[in-house]
Amino acid sequence: MPPEGYQSITVSDETANLLAQVMISGDLDNMSEAVTVSAKAALDQDLGRGPDLEDVDDLDRTLQQLHEAHLQIASSLGELQERL
Repeated sequence: MPPEGYQSITVSDETANLLAQVMISGDLDNMSEAVTVSAKAALDQDLGRGPDLEDVDDLDRTLQQLHEAHLQIASSLGELQERL
C-alpha cells in the first residue's frame, strides 16, 4: 500500500527509464517527483493540440506591428542620413 496521500501506478520499463532520466536531469529525489514534473510539463504543453488560433492571430498582429516599426525606423534613418 502506498503512503497516505499517494496512489500506486504501474509503468513499463521504458517509461521507468524515461522517468529516471527526468529524475537525473531535474535533480529530483524520487520517482514520484519525476511523475509530477512530467505530468505538469505535459499539461503545460497541451499535448495533442495545435496552437490556439487566438495565439496565431496575436502573433500575426505582433509581427505586423514589428514590420511597421521596422519600416518607420528605416524611413527615419534615411531622413537622418539625408540631413547629414
